[in-house]
Amino acid sequence: GANYLKAGSPGGTVYGESVVGPLFVASITRNDVETPAVFAAAYFDFTDALRLSVEGRYQWDKIKATPIVGGNGRVVTGAAANPLQATFKSFAPRISIDYEYAPNSTLYALFSRGYRPGGFNPSLATSSQATIDALRAIVPNAGVTYDQEQLDNLEVGVKSTWLNGRARTTLTLYKDKWLDGQVQNSIPVVVTGVANLFGITVNNGEAELKGVEFEAQLQATDHLRLSASFGLNKTEIKSYGLGDGNCADCNLIYGKFSGAIGRRLPTTPETAWSFSSDYSHKLREGVDWFGRLDFQRQGAKLTDFAGATQVGASNNLNARFGVRGEHVTAEVFGTNLTDNKVLQTALLGTDAFTFILQPTKSELR
Repeated sequence: GANYLKAGSPGGTVYGESVVGPLFVASITRNDVETPAVFAAAYFDFTDALRLSVEGRYQWDKIKATPIVGGNGRVVTGAAANPLQATFKSFAPRISIDYEYAPNSTLYALFSRGYRPGGFNPSLATSSQATIDALRAIVPNAGVTYDQEQLDNLEVGVKSTWLNGRARTTLTLYKDKWLDGQVQNSIPVVVTGVANLFGITVNNGEAELKGVEFEAQLQATDHLRLSASFGLNKTEIKSYGLGDGNCADCNLIYGKFSGAIGRRLPTTPETAWSFSSDYSHKLREGVDWFGRLDFQRQGAKLTDFAGATQVGASNNLNARFGVRGEHVTAEVFGTNLTDNKVLQTALLGTDAFTFILQPTKSELR
């Protein structure tokens, strides 16, 4: 088969009041993407129970970024207004072997590779050489273009059906390698007394991901259904830029670019699990009553590559109870019955006031 995608965005900016008055702190860039792709798959049954699957996808990501307004708030003219264009080509294979060791129960192993296309940092194309030099003093590998990133995935698992179809479990073990990962950085840069905040993306090396995922469903009775899940996600940053790294988060926190290597990836919990129960029963002809409980536990997750702080673990319980007819449903419900006040997520940022009036301070958002 084949498919074609075309998308566009007019871009956005940041403009507002600051301690020094109205300030324009981000460029406007129009982005256009065209992605034609072809894909194919072949399957071979060695026996009734053993199947080999080979799939592949080749695509061309044609990226175009047109600078409209520069980081100084002025309309871009001349050569700087020429669109930035690049085509990122990728081949994404997926190979798996499945063994149905019992009816509706399968052992499998697979390898797959995926990509995220590269792109541009258009603000660098319209910046002065002095600004670029100041930026690269903080992030040495900053450039107008950044490359696509790649994820290689090795996975083995078992999908089993039990108790005459009333129960089903899925267990997966995986080991992934993240290469040339795209990481966004917000960098405060001061040139000749004028401050600006650059949002740029760079390819920052390699990380290893490995873990276990488990899911289970059980139709305990004709009226009660139970389900649960568990995930363990171990990650480690193996390299991060040049030498000991060029971690902008680390520089903001510790005043040095090293410090990310050996840490786990941010914004993702190492452990997470959930449990839910769903009960329904006939109240009278055409009307059922029902109740449901959902509990989710999410482990702590780092806010940044420097590992400076984290969002704590959280417990969340939701419940609902009601009646359901052919045309009308009425229910009472409660969310966050555990009164969980832990932030859902937090990110490292640069304080919007002190990046203008030095010294620059970090913040959490």
